[in-house]
Amino acid sequence: KDEISIDLKNESIIISGERNETQKSNKRNYHSRETYYGKFSKSFYLPDNIAEDKIEATYTDGILSVLIPKDKKKELARTIQIK
Repeated sequence: KDEISIDLKNESIIISGERNETQKSNKRNYHSRETYYGKFSKSFYLPDNIAEDKIEATYTDGILSVLIPKDKKKELARTIQIK
């Protein structure tokens, strides 16, 4: 969770970070070691009717959850009468 960053920029949310993990395996006849590392980034466009100040993120058991609530005051849906 310390290596993950969440940013809001230009009507989008950007989730980025860096992974660095090593897996070791000791068997009777051989020894193996695999290393996974590198930067990652994913971005999503957000609609206009979100509550930016109420966005929350949690990281539990290796799962990142981002809650982006709607702002009811910014609802764009309405009915237009035909004249």
